[in-house]
Amino acid sequence: MNANATITPSISLVDVNFSQMGGGAAIYNNGSTGNNTPMSFTSNGTLTKGTASTLTIRGHTGGNMSVSLNNIEMTDGQLLLGADYATNVNYGLTALDVSGTANLSSSSASSAFAISTAPGVTASLQQVNLAGNMVVRLSATQGVNRVRNVTMTGLNGTSGTTVQGNSVANTGNSYTTLTINSTPSTTSTFNGTVANGTGTQGHYMNLVKGGTGTQVLGGSNTYTGTTTVNGGTLAATTSSGLGSGGNGIYSAGNISNAVTVNGTSAAATLDLQGGLTVNKPVTLAGSTNGASLINSVASTTATLTGGGVLSAVSFATAPTNLATGTTASITGGGGSGATATASLGLTSATLNLNVSGSSGYVVGNLLNISGGGGSGAQIIVTAVTSGKITAWNVLSPGVGFTSLPTSIANNSGTTGTGVVWNAATNNTFTLIGLTLTNAGSGYTSAPTVALSSGTALGGSGVLPSVTLDGTSNNIGGAGNVAINSVIGGSGGGFSKIGNGTATLSAANTYTGDTTVTTGTLLINTAATAGNSGTGAGSGFIRKKCAYRGETG
Repeated sequence: MNANATITPSISLVDVNFSQMGGGAAIYNNGSTGNNTPMSFTSNGTLTKGTASTLTIRGHTGGNMSVSLNNIEMTDGQLLLGADYATNVNYGLTALDVSGTANLSSSSASSAFAISTAPGVTASLQQVNLAGNMVVRLSATQGVNRVRNVTMTGLNGTSGTTVQGNSVANTGNSYTTLTINSTPSTTSTFNGTVANGTGTQGHYMNLVKGGTGTQVLGGSNTYTGTTTVNGGTLAATTSSGLGSGGNGIYSAGNISNAVTVNGTSAAATLDLQGGLTVNKPVTLAGSTNGASLINSVASTTATLTGGGVLSAVSFATAPTNLATGTTASITGGGGSGATATASLGLTSATLNLNVSGSSGYVVGNLLNISGGGGSGAQIIVTAVTSGKITAWNVLSPGVGFTSLPTSIANNSGTTGTGVVWNAATNNTFTLIGLTLTNAGSGYTSAPTVALSSGTALGGSGVLPSVTLDGTSNNIGGAGNVAINSVIGGSGGGFSKIGNGTATLSAANTYTGDTTVTTGTLLINTAATAGNSGTGAGSGFIRKKCAYRGETG
């Protein structure tokens, strides 16, 4: 198949394998514009993608597309299910269901497997196996407040592979949630990188672990969204396995880089394997089936950071009306040394465009804004009259602006003319990202984060912590767990499990009971162990004193 194929009815391949081994090809719905004619592409065989070319299966301006596949075997090039970087909402798939295994491998740095879905559509995959330099892009159609939901039953991958969030320009509270619903008695290991999207705003990645099996994260992950364990075991074998944290502007109440182990619908476990260090707020919410924080590797110690360092910085609402050169300051909280840098993006007030002489444009056309040290800024045409632009919006505010932008140009595929750039005069920007560049030390409470210009509400630093909610929480494992951050919460306390040692080193504030069933609970002098303590089985409680070592 070496050319574009325009197919208006549905196509179904039954007991037939579909291979694309030659030049680029596209299968898309070319229904009459405005009729939204539906089309489906179904195959119960194996879709094979080879050679350094691109195969696209997508909707089109005149109609949408749904895709149902069995197995996927990919060895090179790009496979785009739904158009990557789509400018039209119909390009995204109205359904995507891959019922078999997806084996995706390539030695080429340009190879990619991309999913682009329409608003509100969850893409469903089973086992996904990555190798070589394969990049998986979980994209969506452009727009405001775009949320991408992708599920799979397991993710395997070697070092060098990447799974990243949305790569399409969006604004507002847009993000990607990857849910891995592991099947019983299975273990998948991903040693590649889980990352945010490559866009400029609202492209953070959330990770959810469900099911009863185990998913291991063994790479240096850089995603900055939340991590939630709703069932089974999520294991991290590196200190950045649960993402980098420390940056991003998110919606009110959504603390960047937070980890929640939720034992409401099924037993859920976070396994910090080996001698890694985690600098994050962690919540154990074992209300029904149990939530556990463990280290399963004997003779090693996993550490939850304390000592007054910051884990992240955030704002309750996104700051606005910022000027170039805006800086961030972190004060209070009893500590010092924490620093953060701000990255600025454009607003409509920043731009000064003359569109009175424009012609040849259509709704959905994109124009790129450049200059000022930033990148990725785009506007989208939202209304035209006989090709003349009558309305436009900022589609992507860009990132990294240090001064006013200087020019505008058509994006690839946009053919209109006549937009005149007038020098920008309104020094008004929005905050795209806030990066913690130094965690500081000595903080006993959350410090205040302020910006040197604009309107910013609720700026604060986030301290690493452990919060106990619910009535069935467990800490321990075969290995050791050292908790240097404050343990708080008004839930049911926790039970010490496993043969290792759990060490508490902060002045804890949780009010529930502490039960030692196996292993050792070591309480440093400054630490407290909840409301009351009990012992059962072969457990030990020890208190470490500075002047006499340890007593039992």
